[in-house]
Amino acid sequence: MKKRKLLSVMLCIMLLVMGICACGKSEVQKDSSDSSSGDDEKIELTFMGWQPELQIMNEKMLPLLEEKYPNIHIKVEVLEWFDYWDKLTIDSVAGDSADIVAMDVDHIPTFQDYYMGLDDLAGDVLGEDWESAYNNGVLDDLRSVSSDKSLKMMPSDITGLWYIFYNKTMCDELGVAVPNGEYEDLARFAKEIKEKDPSALPVAFAAKEDVNLGFFYLWLATNNEYGIVQDAVEGKASFEDEAFVKAFEQLKKMYDDGILAEENFGLDAYPGCDEAFKNGNCAAYLTGEWYLGNYLMGTALKGTPTENDEFGVVTMQNVEGGETCMQKYASFGYSISNECEYKEEAMKVLEEWTQGAAAGEWLNYMACVPAAKDVTIDMENMQSDEAKATYQKAFDDLNTNPAVLRSTLNTELDNKIGEVVVSVMRSGLSVDDALSQIQQTAESVR
Repeated sequence: MKKRKLLSVMLCIMLLVMGICACGKSEVQKDSSDSSSGDDEKIELTFMGWQPELQIMNEKMLPLLEEKYPNIHIKVEVLEWFDYWDKLTIDSVAGDSADIVAMDVDHIPTFQDYYMGLDDLAGDVLGEDWESAYNNGVLDDLRSVSSDKSLKMMPSDITGLWYIFYNKTMCDELGVAVPNGEYEDLARFAKEIKEKDPSALPVAFAAKEDVNLGFFYLWLATNNEYGIVQDAVEGKASFEDEAFVKAFEQLKKMYDDGILAEENFGLDAYPGCDEAFKNGNCAAYLTGEWYLGNYLMGTALKGTPTENDEFGVVTMQNVEGGETCMQKYASFGYSISNECEYKEEAMKVLEEWTQGAAAGEWLNYMACVPAAKDVTIDMENMQSDEAKATYQKAFDDLNTNPAVLRSTLNTELDNKIGEVVVSVMRSGLSVDDALSQIQQTAESVR
């Protein structure tokens, strides 16, 4: 069963069980005006997140937070991606989740009932002009995701797709020019890498994860016709329209040209593609912006065969050569549980983790695009000349290119898209049947 579909099923089952057994914490939420400790009272807040890199909290982020707020102590739990969402599902329905949890935009619709709207609390704790600390449009985009149009996640960073990370050292050793992001050049790159080293995977891509391939398919369709995905979701267009047909043709061409290789269907993002790239088993990796710190700053390379290699990045261009639209969104942030006892203190933590000195440590470690205006990235942290030469263009593209969200914001529809795209590529499902299935699902969930 696909993991994102599993979350929805688990939530339904848990809700039924909780309703029958009438167990768990009270549904009554404490008013935020009563949810504060005294200034000197020592309190403990719990935090749960998924990114292994969040261990940096224990090293740098928490000391900065506790220096600013000596009375607040954070107990941290960090899990692997799939384990995290499984546990969050169970804990949320049971009313037993951590006070503060890591969140991403795609999961807000699934978990929105268990985590509080932050607008009023932020105004009370941070002041009336608190929104001005964040880049324009970021908060409104997040509000559009929740059913009540409230802010359910305080954003840490803005991320986007698609980027091609490459190992310049490996390319130089093979005598292959690095890719420039254009489709024909990427096809050239894949062909030459395979000719020079048949054992190497030219471009890693996490096609084992159906939904990831589905997201890429939606990117192709969007670059065929801007806004077509959202229009199809809303019923203003159809998933059987030409832009979606053409996207399948483009995927098949990528397969024929060796960019989307057979090996990709056996690779997940982590550890599959990540390990292959870090261990020098592939020359490039087609993925999202969130790996900038891992590879360009080298934060994930220590102790690997490539720790001294030069890495660079380019933006994947519209495969037809037109203007490139990116999938851009506030990917990572923090939510406060309805059950949190100390909500005002939790909001102070969110402020520090998204716009304070602790946010600077995190975002410079990950090389992410900050959601807050006053958080900056130090280019000197880049590990190599190639990283320094290519990072800024990738950063600028994310800020200036037209953009849409990565997903349809409906888990069932996202799963169906990923499922049928894989079936077309792997099992011989016809494009007409695939698009018909997607359209039927879109109509059923609308």
